[in-house]
Amino acid sequence: MKKIILFLILLLSTIKVEAKTYYSNYSDYQLVDQKLEESDTLKLKIEEKYLIYKETKTEAFYPSYTKIENMNKTSETKIVVSDWLDEKPEELKDRKVIKQELYEYQDLKKIRFIIIKNIDNNFYFNEIRIFNKAIRLDYKVLETETNEILIDLGENVEIDDLAMMYYVHIDKNTTINFDIKLLGEEKNNIYAKTNILSHLSTNNGNNFSYLVDVDHFKLVEPLYDEVTLSETERIIPKKFEKVKLVSKYKYEDLYIKYEKKERTYLDDYYLEPIEGYTIDLDSKKEFYYIKTRDKIEIKDRLIIDNYNIKLEDFILNKTFDDIKITSNINYYKNGEYNINFILPFKTIKQKVIVDIKQNYIKALEVQNKYLKELEKQNSELFITNNNLQVTLKETLKNKDEVVKDSYEKVTKYKYENQELKNNKREIKEDIDNKYDYKNIIIVVIILLIIILTFIRRKKSIQNNN
Repeated sequence: MKKIILFLILLLSTIKVEAKTYYSNYSDYQLVDQKLEESDTLKLKIEEKYLIYKETKTEAFYPSYTKIENMNKTSETKIVVSDWLDEKPEELKDRKVIKQELYEYQDLKKIRFIIIKNIDNNFYFNEIRIFNKAIRLDYKVLETETNEILIDLGENVEIDDLAMMYYVHIDKNTTINFDIKLLGEEKNNIYAKTNILSHLSTNNGNNFSYLVDVDHFKLVEPLYDEVTLSETERIIPKKFEKVKLVSKYKYEDLYIKYEKKERTYLDDYYLEPIEGYTIDLDSKKEFYYIKTRDKIEIKDRLIIDNYNIKLEDFILNKTFDDIKITSNINYYKNGEYNINFILPFKTIKQKVIVDIKQNYIKALEVQNKYLKELEKQNSELFITNNNLQVTLKETLKNKDEVVKDSYEKVTKYKYENQELKNNKREIKEDIDNKYDYKNIIIVVIILLIIILTFIRRKKSIQNNN
């Protein structure tokens, strides 16, 4: 007995379950950290990549007395001259120190605004013209009060280049008096001012003009530009400039050109260089890319022979869990049903056979019960049929008598109806031939009598029926 059981086990183990494998499409290649083995669901791609770099050449000049590392010295040199210094510089190798007397200048800051104040009421301005180096300016009047005018020149003008023409009008002999003040861009300090005072007589006319330039002004709170140096004295000095002679130093150093080549690498690895870059062959590195696909194995022959088998049991192997199974299966009725395995990448339609022994037994029991019920119904129908036949015969006999009687009544009614129609026609002809009013009345009376007679006959026939 034990040998037979062992044989059966070995026999069953050699039976291969028939199944069909379904695959999804491969994914895109993705970079992984290590090399993986290929399989029916994994493909491997290996790429050899390199770092790439751009080589740049750096060149710079350095003083001959400095020590330069990591750069190569060339034969190219140049002389670099320093700015003027107040103190004597340090004497170094290849350095030439120069001492010289220079002119140190400071110019008054440029003028931007003009204020005309303290204007008497016994005259007025016909026009004011303002010039920068004899070029007339298109200025703007920002404020006008009773005895004050604020003018914006629209640009910065050196006081030595500024000239103004004031045109005034008088109605009688009078003395005119007004102040002119010059301000810079900051509009805070009054750099310079002047006063115009004049006794005018109408004997010389009513209109007068005054030219005002730098020579008319005196300083108030001037602001000056930065110091500038000059090796020569100005040919034409400026009225309000500051100038003095000072001792200054400068030096001339010998500079030598150095150069070096440097590689600038990009962070990523590349299969081939991009424009302007070179491959570093010593930086080779393998990169591993894989693409994968999902897999599912489903039995090829789907049979349910007991109530414990689930639809999921037909799936033998899978690499994913997102599976939905739909079916119209009825476990309690043997037969062929549809089953759908709905996967993320496709829907697999198959047939499943329900072949459960208990279903056959239950079906036989139901059939026997149905046959017994059918026999009972047949017996009852037989008795009912006999009774109906007897009733039908009696009904047919009565029917013949009723039909005969009805025929006689219909014939009689048709005869009476025809007789009535004849009477109506005769009455109509009599009415048409008589015009006498009395005759018409008689005819109407006769007609009424006939109609009443007809109605009574009709009721009598109906009552008889």
